[in-house]
Amino acid sequence: ATLGVSLFASLFTAPVIWMVFGQFPTYFLLTNLLLTIVSFITVLSGFVTLCLLWYSPLAALTGWICQKSIWLMVCICEWVISLPSPLIEVRDVDPLALLLLAGQLMLVVACVVWVKGKKRGEEGTFDSKGIHFQKK
Repeated sequence: ATLGVSLFASLFTAPVIWMVFGQFPTYFLLTNLLLTIVSFITVLSGFVTLCLLWYSPLAALTGWICQKSIWLMVCICEWVISLPSPLIEVRDVDPLALLLLAGQLMLVVACVVWVKGKKRGEEGTFDSKGIHFQKK
């Protein structure tokens, strides 16, 4: 599930990334997978640190864990950027083409979700809040 969320998030933001930065990361799946694990530790330790501010020794320990997990995230990003060809350069991007690409990606995802629901024998409905499935 983590990899699927990462993949779809990267695909949906790809047109905007191409348009704004003129490049796209080659190793986005690897980076997102590794950083998802570390970011869970970072968020959890940060939250625990806030909850334990009243007791300094434990807050210091969880704060140290949070600091080291952020340091690990930076190390992972530096390692990935050192790999060969970490970015794909995109020049002269047509905004209309990117808009059409984004629409096509959304259509593909909607079809995949719809087909998965049909395979489970569910009735699908679509409204402004998304696609919903109910057993027949």
